[in-house]
Formats: sequence, C-alpha cells, structure tokens
Amino acid sequence: MNYYLISIQLYGSYYFDKIKLLRKGDYMKINEIIKMKRLELGYTQEQVANFLGVSTPVVSKWESGVTYPDITILPPLARLLNTDLNTLLSFKDDLSKEEVTNILNKTFEIIEKKNYATAFNYAMDIIKEYPNSELLILNLALTLDGALTLFVVENQTDYKEKIELIYEKLIESTDSAIKSEALPMVISKYMQEENYDRAEELINALPIPNTRNKNFYLTKLYFQKNNFSEASKLLSSELIQSVSDVQSVLLTMIQIALKENRIEDARLYADSYKNINTEFDLMKFISYTPYLEIEIHEKNKEAALLLIKSMLKSLEENWDTENSPFYKFLNSKNNDTENFISKFVPTIVNGFETEEEYNFLREDREFIKLIENYKKKYNLE
Repeated sequence: MNYYLISIQLYGSYYFDKIKLLRKGDYMKINEIIKMKRLELGYTQEQVANFLGVSTPVVSKWESGVTYPDITILPPLARLLNTDLNTLLSFKDDLSKEEVTNILNKTFEIIEKKNYATAFNYAMDIIKEYPNSELLILNLALTLDGALTLFVVENQTDYKEKIELIYEKLIESTDSAIKSEALPMVISKYMQEENYDRAEELINALPIPNTRNKNFYLTKLYFQKNNFSEASKLLSSELIQSVSDVQSVLLTMIQIALKENRIEDARLYADSYKNINTEFDLMKFISYTPYLEIEIHEKNKEAALLLIKSMLKSLEENWDTENSPFYKFLNSKNNDTENFISKFVPTIVNGFETEEEYNFLREDREFIKLIENYKKKYNLE
C-alpha cells in the first residue's frame, strides 16, 4: 500500500498544477542531431561523407557546428539518417510551457474518459511529432507512469518497460534539469531489479539539487516586490513537498523498525506521521497508511480490517485545498465537486483484493464482504 500512497502523493502534485514543467533547456541543434543519428545507425563520418559525396572533414565540421549542410544536401542527409527534415532542422522542438501543459491535460483526459491504451498511443504519436522536446517527453513519461499505478491497466509490464526506455534515454540529456528528473526513475528500476551496482553508479551521478535554493530566493524576491500572491504560491508548493519528504522518511523508518522487530518505535513513527498529516491538512487517506503497514506486519486481522474500512471511507471525502489555509494559494483548477482521490478507488480496491500482503485476510468474511460492496458500488465486477 505504500506504493499507492507515494504515487497518489506524486500524482496529487500533477492534479494541483505542480507538473514537473522544467525550464526549457538548450534543445538539440542540427549539428547534434546529425551526430546522434549517425551514431545510432552505426555510421562513421567517412561513410556519411561517401554516401553524400562530400569529404570527411566537411561532415566533421557539420557535427562540430562550424559549418552547416547546404540546403540541397538536406533531403538526402535526412534520408540517410532515417529521419525527416522537421526533426533534422529542429522545427518542432520549441514548445511553450502552455503547449506542454495542454498536451499533458489531454493525455490525462483520454485516460479518464477512454482508456490507458488510447492515451499511451496518443502520447507516443506526440513524441514522434516532437522527438527532441525533452521537456514534453519527460512529462509525458511521468504522467503515463503515474497513471499505471493509479488506474487499473491491462498489460502494465509492457507499458512500464516502454516508459523505462524513455527514462533511460533522458538520463543522457545534456540538460541537467531533465537529467535530474529522469535519473531517480531509472535508479528505482535498477533497485527493483536488485542491480545495486548500476543503481549506486547512477545515484552518484545525481546532480546537486538547486531548485529549493532557487525557490527560496524567488520567494524573497516576490516578498520584497510585494507580490504576495506569487510568494504564497511558491511557499505552498514548497510546504507540500517538504511535508511529503518528511513522511517518506518516516515511512522508511517504519519499514526498517518492522524489519528489526522494533514495533513500539514503528508505532511512534506512525503517530508522528499522522500528526504531521493532520497539522498540515493533507489527504486523510494518507494518514492511515503507516498504521496499516504495522498491522499487516503483525498479521492483526481486526486492526487491519478496521484501517482498511477507514481508508476506503476516506477516499470519498473531498480534499478541500481551496479552503485550506496552507494550499488555497495553489492553482487547483481541477478541484471541482468530483473528488480527485476517489478516481483511484478501483486500483486501491484491486490492491486490497490481489496483493500478497493481504493474504491473511482472504478468508475473513467481513473483508470479503467489504471488497465486494466497493466493487459493486464502483461497478468493478
């Protein structure tokens, strides 16, 4: 259940306009594209030169950016490199933040109104149209990845592998902001595969974070300019991220304590987790998670069932950020009468019903009836 919790927290960031819309980097220019495509196809500079009827030094100058191909040579060059002129000339790279946001919103809308497969195909078509817009590609991958966790999707493994390939490519980016967002996703993959050497190698490659420092100075700047609205928005974003970070630390501390059979410590950490959740006005659903972790470990049927009931009930309670003194400054345009978190009831109920850690509840009549009632209520049969 921790997996769902963390994913919901991350996806909540998407929902409340905290998409990781990074700064626009210096996208690949024609010289970089020529070199990248040549290497992908395994050609040498000499081979490219021979194919096009030019000298090897000319190709070298193209790739170094000293000179550029003549306009008459662009079509055969594009054909040789198995690409199109738009890609070669980077005509379709320069997407604005608003354009990226619109594409992401449409992707999410397709998932909700149609299905994941349709949204995935739409996203892949968009990536083909803008193959060098790393800003777009990263955010599409993050959106699709998050949706895999929070919606019931068939053939999840196949989609996951394709998304991981996108992350793998992005960690080679020359844009440090793009790279720093893709690296943790690839690290997580290698951790799950128990490829610890590669995971450690990538962890050491993580750039030193500077986003928090940037936001700190921006907040001070907005404050001095009397732009309190922008300052409050930044502070709200920082607060929700900081609280989530602390909760993630506490969750890991709980897991370690349970591994070492330090049950009392685990309960103490869980209490702190819940108090933080309450004090900072986060989704009530999240506060039950550490306690459920403990009761599952203890195989305590009665307590676990009571927590599961409370969690499912809390899914139907709206997280009212618009009236929260902490988060009302955020742009929560999607926070309408439909409860955001309730959209993920099918996935969460499916987790309770199928995940191995709940096997000790499988024969419990009350547990069976509870799951059946929610499946019927949300037409999950």
